[in-house]
Amino acid sequence: MDRVLVFAYFNKNVGDDLFVRRLQSNLRDKEITFLVTSGTDTQQLKEVFKCNIEVYSKVKEKIDTILYSRLGYMYFLKKIVNSYDKIIIIGGSMFIEYDSWERKYRFYKEIINNKTDIIGINFGPYHTTNFLHRYEELFSRSNVVSFRDMNSYCLFKKLKNKQCKPDIVFGIYEDKDITKKNILGISVIDVTTKKNIDYEKYLRILDKYIQDFSNMGYSIRIFSFCEKEGDFRVCKILKEKYDFLNIVSYDGYNLDEFIKKYKECKYVVATRFHAMILGWVFLSKVLPIAYSYKTINVISDISDDIKYIDLQNNNISDAIPTSTEFSKLRKEKILELSVKSNEHFGK
Repeated sequence: MDRVLVFAYFNKNVGDDLFVRRLQSNLRDKEITFLVTSGTDTQQLKEVFKCNIEVYSKVKEKIDTILYSRLGYMYFLKKIVNSYDKIIIIGGSMFIEYDSWERKYRFYKEIINNKTDIIGINFGPYHTTNFLHRYEELFSRSNVVSFRDMNSYCLFKKLKNKQCKPDIVFGIYEDKDITKKNILGISVIDVTTKKNIDYEKYLRILDKYIQDFSNMGYSIRIFSFCEKEGDFRVCKILKEKYDFLNIVSYDGYNLDEFIKKYKECKYVVATRFHAMILGWVFLSKVLPIAYSYKTINVISDISDDIKYIDLQNNNISDAIPTSTEFSKLRKEKILELSVKSNEHFGK
């Protein structure tokens, strides 16, 4: 049985944890071990995913940083990587140009080689050609780079080992009847951490949808997809203003219950990227609120007819909530996206 080392994003985030679930479902015939860095909640991984864990500790990382500056390689990380038959990097926004991006680049440089599959990603945001070209060279060393949007795919014109498939979470679709209730689901994020987004305007947009659907007699659930990134904090702010709201928060251990409650929503206002994807998968009527281009790029890949609110556009007027702004994808389209999404795993 092949031994596979997987590096994923573990931050108790619904979308990323669904990535891990899809990976495990598609690689049942492999012995999977997850590579985690210090600070990761390994207890959650053991209880929820029941997986093997390889810890790259803070001490090893510090020693490797010194070795890299003097010798050009990271001894402990290289030793871990060399003991596995296959390496998989799975995630969405795994390659962003932060100010300290070279630190993460050194890490990826040690784990990306000809036995590495990089799957489910979009590239960026980035702002320098140096960042793009360094990763193009690094990606060329891998076995395959499987993007989730055409914009990222087209950035790497020289790559011969690239492909583009729909987001991995589309793969959870099941052709079963779903009982919908008169519920508006709203996924929120803390936009104060995002550049060039008007926080007050964002709250006013949410206010309008809450008021409009409440007046139509709908129950309203607000969803926190990632507590650590501030979703729950925003939920509490809205709850203080509208006591009738029901908060549904993902804590890393309640994924099935969270999904069950989300699936019941007839309408969804989706700020989180995977709130949008899940809304479509569960045949809800969805209005995406885009806080980054990764959302807009995927929408463009699927259809030009999908309406959305772009929070990065400072000229937008506050949204006027009407049910006609919400888009529902046909079952046939979802099935097509689901089948193609499984091709990230070579199927």
